[in-house]
Formats: sequence, structure tokens, C-alpha cells
Amino acid sequence: MWTSSLAGKEFGRLRTWYTHPAWQAEHDLASATAICDLPQDRLEPILVTAAGLRGATQLLNTEFRTFAQDAEGVTAQVADRVTVLTGPSGAQDWKAAAAKAEAELGFEVAVHSIGFGGDYQDTYGTFGRGVGIAGDGALLVRPDHMVGWHAEDSG
Repeated sequence: MWTSSLAGKEFGRLRTWYTHPAWQAEHDLASATAICDLPQDRLEPILVTAAGLRGATQLLNTEFRTFAQDAEGVTAQVADRVTVLTGPSGAQDWKAAAAKAEAELGFEVAVHSIGFGGDYQDTYGTFGRGVGIAGDGALLVRPDHMVGWHAEDSG
């Protein structure tokens, strides 16, 4: 709802899924819980903020593996993912290095080449110049989406 204040005039209302009265009754009869029909782009920031205020850490770019519950709580196992972005001419060398790192260190490294003939196209040819690497250079992107290391070229 869009209002002038909490108790003010209503300017508009977003009706989605089961907020229409005819469908809400159907949901209420079939569900054991009350409905909270809020689109993900609005609900997710609320949940992330509330969890952060309570001390939770948000893990980005991770893969959920397993979980186990005991008397102490729930333990989840996740795998960090590191991404390497490279120009097209260095892709094979970086993919081989990533496979070696995965085998030795035990975490996943995704390698994506960007440019003509690469995994992703660079229509205007600006990727390498924009991030400061040659066609065989690379960027290592941490799980928090920050660049953790870069090599201008493979040499």
C-alpha cells in the first residue's frame, strides 16, 4: 500500500497472488499460516537487514551443500565459490590453473572468458581495457563480489 502516513489516505495498493479477496479466502482455508504476500524485491532487503541486526552474516556466491540439526542448533555446510574472469586468449591456461587449484585446495573456481570466441561476448571490446587486463589476463573475484587479485597478462 502507498499512503501519506501509517493512518493516512491510501493512494494505491499492490494486489498480487492471494491478496484479492476471492483468492485470499481460498488460501486462508487451505493454509495453516497467515499470508505475507510481499514481492521478493521488497521482502528480501527486510529479511537481510533484520538478520544482520541480529548478528547473522550473509554469504554471497556460495553453494548450499548439507545441513544437520542437533540439540545445539542447525549447522549448514556451504562451499565458497571463487570466479576468475579472463580475456578469450588466456581462457584455457586459466581453466587449467583453476582445475589444479580446485584439486589442491578443495574449493570451486569458476572460470569465464569474456570477448570474441569466449564464454561471454564483449560486443564493444571494452572489458579488458575497463578492468586493466590483456586478452590473456585475469581477475579473481571473491565470494563477496570484490576483485581480490588481477594479472594484466599471463606472463
